[in-house]
Amino acid sequence: MRKISVLLLSVISLLACQKNEKTIINGKFSSYYGMPAKIVGEDIDKDLIIKEDGTFSDTLSVPSNHYTIVAGGAIIPIYLTQGNHLTINADFSENPLKTEFIGKDAKASEYLQSKMKLNSENEATYKEMFAQKPEDFTKSIQEVENKLAKLLEDHASKLEKSFVKLEEKENKFYILGLKTIYPALHKEFTQEEIQMPEAFEQELATLDLDNPEDFKKYPAYKRLVINTFTKNFFELQADKLSEDYPKRWLNFLNKIKNLKTKDLKKEIAPFIAYEMDASNSKESNQMILEILKENITDSLALQQINQKYASLEKLYPGNDVPNFNFENFKGGKTTLESLRGKLVYIDLWATWCVPCLKEIPALQALEKEYHDKDIVFVSISIDQKYEDWKKYLTENKLSGIQLYADLTTENNFAQELEVHSIPYFILLDKYGKIIRVNAPRPSDPQIKKLIDSHL
Repeated sequence: MRKISVLLLSVISLLACQKNEKTIINGKFSSYYGMPAKIVGEDIDKDLIIKEDGTFSDTLSVPSNHYTIVAGGAIIPIYLTQGNHLTINADFSENPLKTEFIGKDAKASEYLQSKMKLNSENEATYKEMFAQKPEDFTKSIQEVENKLAKLLEDHASKLEKSFVKLEEKENKFYILGLKTIYPALHKEFTQEEIQMPEAFEQELATLDLDNPEDFKKYPAYKRLVINTFTKNFFELQADKLSEDYPKRWLNFLNKIKNLKTKDLKKEIAPFIAYEMDASNSKESNQMILEILKENITDSLALQQINQKYASLEKLYPGNDVPNFNFENFKGGKTTLESLRGKLVYIDLWATWCVPCLKEIPALQALEKEYHDKDIVFVSISIDQKYEDWKKYLTENKLSGIQLYADLTTENNFAQELEVHSIPYFILLDKYGKIIRVNAPRPSDPQIKKLIDSHL
């Protein structure tokens, strides 16, 4: 029994030593003039202290993986094996930067330097490559893949087998990442819409986008997954006024909430935070709140998020909006209560707001189309200069109910409704209750459907 206990303690001690193995990096940056430097990578974003003579040394508790030293405007990719010692010397008077690596991970880091150079050469041809038609782009991307494979093959005899396997997989993720951004960059360079080639779609369909281990281990996989989720997010938001948007948005939030890759959740959380508003269902906002609480640690940010969530309660459909009593361009003042009995479509705008002015023709056309219906169109200016509002209306002879909100002396109607940007549109029912805040703009065909369904 005693022998077993001793053996067990030895195993535990060995594991503890392995777990706590430190990695040492040191070296010298010649002709380096005190610019900030740091090392970034898996679970680390740490300042690297460079002494006046250019030397540095640090002891790190990091797993074996790719890392990057960012020094001034230079990028030095390195590979660190847990427990090893890597010396990095660089001459910043040379262009391109001249680097020297010493240690067990030197060959891997030299390879990564060569790979960075190759990728830079490839990137110089990206505009031409991504502008190609699918058939030609497929050939070009295969050439990029072949060059990366050849580079790795040329270095393989000097590299650890485990590192070679790691790089083979990293390169596959890198190439797939280029394939996934092909339609977007093709449009950027040619203004031509193009569909993702079916072969690319099939490759992406077989990829597990929620692999925590790969997310930490492979930089190209991390970029690929983040790009895929953010692309899906922005495509979804661009289609926000479609009838099935609420269901698809809720499905997307469910997918984020159930991700196993916690670091991916943290990357996506800031995008989702901006979408917490009263145009969502309560269920969607509750899910956004849960995701943000799980992935945001800043106490002030969490306090603001909770306050925003609480403020949305008053903005859901069926709630009353605060009454107003604003100056009417035609004389006197107009209250919201005086408009009861008709739908009210409110436009919050200002003469200095270019997007606001672009909506005016569509708003005037909408009012003309519904002039004999039970709906009134109310434009509320929040101009700081009263004279600018009067001058604009006089010169442009706008129809509809034109009101001026002096935000310095009157109740801040916009603030009560959590309005943070203009133009901002609100549709109220005949009893002054909310149908929808952040309603479709006059130029959006969805606004007619929304109005017609409540007349």
